[in-house]
Amino acid sequence: MLVEAPGYEPLARIAEGVGARVVCFERPSGERFSLDPDRIARAMTPRTRVVAVSNLHNPSGVRADAASLQAAARVAESRGAILLVDEVYAPFDALVDDGGVFRGSARHLAPNIVAVSSLTKCYGLGAQRVGWLLGPTDIVARAGDAMTASCGMLPLVHAQLGLHAFTRIVMLAGRARAWMAGKRARVARWVEAEGLTWSAPTEGLFGLITVPGAGDLIATIERAAQEREVLVAAGSFFGVPEGFRLAWSASDEALDEGLGRLAEALRVARG
Repeated sequence: MLVEAPGYEPLARIAEGVGARVVCFERPSGERFSLDPDRIARAMTPRTRVVAVSNLHNPSGVRADAASLQAAARVAESRGAILLVDEVYAPFDALVDDGGVFRGSARHLAPNIVAVSSLTKCYGLGAQRVGWLLGPTDIVARAGDAMTASCGMLPLVHAQLGLHAFTRIVMLAGRARAWMAGKRARVARWVEAEGLTWSAPTEGLFGLITVPGAGDLIATIERAAQEREVLVAAGSFFGVPEGFRLAWSASDEALDEGLGRLAEALRVARG
């Protein structure tokens, strides 16, 4: 299995947990974390069966366009592999229509693309853990068997909650848009004022911030959580120890307060 780097650690760890050999291909910060099919091709072997990517890219928040995804799918297909696209953050901003529907799924781009998504992130239903998989019939059937083997028969109320959410998807999408309005620009101004480097995403609700020369920020992040009650996702979780993923899904007041506390913690760490 090929997995992007930097990347969301569970994409690699879950595969390793079921016995797969995981190899990484780079999405370099110097190339704005672009999805380069040539890098995938160079990393593939005759044994590669899955190429896993996230879109929006987690942790940078950068979106891979349809052409790049199609090219990556062709590379995977040349070796008999599938392209797995994690789309839990994909339906953001203008890509969700007035009906609350995300019509830009990568599943439509190539027959060997498998897309996974959920109502957890973009629609704000984190506690419900309602998700889905789109792909070829045989893969979907095998995934269903795997779910039953690992989780047993899930309660039907779980599905009923999901169906009810879809009847209110317009409201959920509108709520998310309104909640996120203006916050990305606010974070961008904070990053510039603090002299930091970041992925500068143009959509979504998070970005990757790096502190060049700071080394592993785990201790700083843990102290900030314990002493200042401000928490960010450690970059080491994504393979970027000198950075962190910052999300702006809090209220305006909490975001401003959190940024202020985080700035104090980083100034202490930088001396």
